[in-house]
Amino acid sequence: MKKLLPLLLTATALAAPDPTPRQAWKNFHDLLQQQCPVKRLDLMAPAELLNSIEDYETQLSAQDMALVDKYTTRACRDVAAGAGCNNTGFLQAAIKLNRLEHFTGKLCQLPVVCTAQSKCAVP
Repeated sequence: MKKLLPLLLTATALAAPDPTPRQAWKNFHDLLQQQCPVKRLDLMAPAELLNSIEDYETQLSAQDMALVDKYTTRACRDVAAGAGCNNTGFLQAAIKLNRLEHFTGKLCQLPVVCTAQSKCAVP
């Protein structure tokens, strides 16, 4: 049964309805508020967040990355440029993979504090 539990959890997560972009961002911001509110990481520049996402993606399995790619492709379908759609796609996939809380925890461990939109630094 112990070996089946991760499979069952993954299957259950994948069977859940797709999170909307708005839901994904709300869940992400709520988790940041719970885990490291003083750091104000919700103010990170989209490109800076994307760098952290790309670092995190290196630990994902090929199967998980396929789902991230699916959501990112969908989120960026009608977008000419920018990191925001990649971030949205990742957040949606992270919810489906039940990894959003883990990712947010890793992000909160970074030695970064934001003071205004796109103004973050190591204290």
